[in-house]
Amino acid sequence: MKKFFLTALILFVCGQSAWAQKEIWGEESFWERTYFGGNFGLSFGSNNFTVEASPEAGYMFTDRLSAGLGLVFQYYKYKLETRNGSDIEFSSKIFGNRAFCRYNITENIFGRAELEFLRAPYWDTDANSKKTGTTVGTFLGGGFFSRGFTLTALYNFSHDYEKSPYAEPFVVRVGYYF
Repeated sequence: MKKFFLTALILFVCGQSAWAQKEIWGEESFWERTYFGGNFGLSFGSNNFTVEASPEAGYMFTDRLSAGLGLVFQYYKYKLETRNGSDIEFSSKIFGNRAFCRYNITENIFGRAELEFLRAPYWDTDANSKKTGTTVGTFLGGGFFSRGFTLTALYNFSHDYEKSPYAEPFVVRVGYYF
């Protein structure tokens, strides 16, 4: 937990010279409207734990509206009690992608929607075995940004407790964009 807060502090301090929101006046080139960055996420519950790093690239269509694509890399650890009473633990590296849309409501507050596809393992309780499948996340939420640093809270409306690598439908991410 100390490493998490130290990383967030470093990103915030380093971000003092960069801005997450670009000024768009209508004459900018493609690269002047493009931004890069990513998120760090942490999700945990009574049965699983997930750590995420997700680089992203976005394009500012207007000074308020942007959209982009990202990659998702997660480490996932899961613990389950089976029907016969034994505990099963497994861990996995998960890869996927996402598309997002972001709307800057004010200078520091934004709304965000995203669609995420992850190839992830899960425990099939009916077959009593580990399987791998594609999970789809439909996230909606918002956040705060200042000088490159972002704090985002999202809710996954298509969360599946059995197949999702996220412990809960509510996800918080810390990010940095330039």
